[in-house]
Amino acid sequence: RRARKGAMASFEALSDKYLRSSQLVNRAIDEVGSSKSSKGRRQAAMATARSQMRDAEGLLEAMQDHCAALPTTQQRLYETQIVQYRNDLTGMRRQLTKAAQSAEREELLGSSTVGVAAGPGGTTSSLLRGAELLEESRRVIGETEVIGDAVASDLEGQRHQLLGAHDKVLDMRELTARAKQMLTQMGRRECMHKCILHTIIIVLLIAIILVIYYRFGGGSDKKK
Repeated sequence: RRARKGAMASFEALSDKYLRSSQLVNRAIDEVGSSKSSKGRRQAAMATARSQMRDAEGLLEAMQDHCAALPTTQQRLYETQIVQYRNDLTGMRRQLTKAAQSAEREELLGSSTVGVAAGPGGTTSSLLRGAELLEESRRVIGETEVIGDAVASDLEGQRHQLLGAHDKVLDMRELTARAKQMLTQMGRRECMHKCILHTIIIVLLIAIILVIYYRFGGGSDKKK
């Protein structure tokens, strides 16, 4: 019981830490997607969001480990909560990617406008800026692929969890069938014991009757 209580307390503590990390990630996403944010603030917000997402992933893995030490009924409740957290984390990754892409489009449009207004003298700097943004877009695409792989791995993990739950159900059915068979055998043995006991009682009664008969009835006939 103490171990179960300790696992539950640890799970709740990890859940609180995850919620705090998700709040920081959402704030960072808002900072990245804000048109009022400078490039430096956006980059810092991106770094914060990625760091907090890594921490959140580690917290989910730790929660999964603590969940294994809980009873079956509580495991189902907490596993549902972990799946919800994983879905939320996937959604935050998508939001961060969209916010970054939106910010890059705004920067690209802004730099194009400045280049046109500046005339031929600003064309070179505008092209360089466009090349940098293109490279940044490629990097974001690569990160998006990494996120896609992470989502696929999460789905694979959920698939393994479902298969494990199915195996547990089969094991429980097998244990139930064995218990039923054992109860049936115990009932049959109990009936046999009762029959043997009744037989012994009847034999003893017959023996007592015969003893009484020969002791009193048979003895009186011989005396006559």
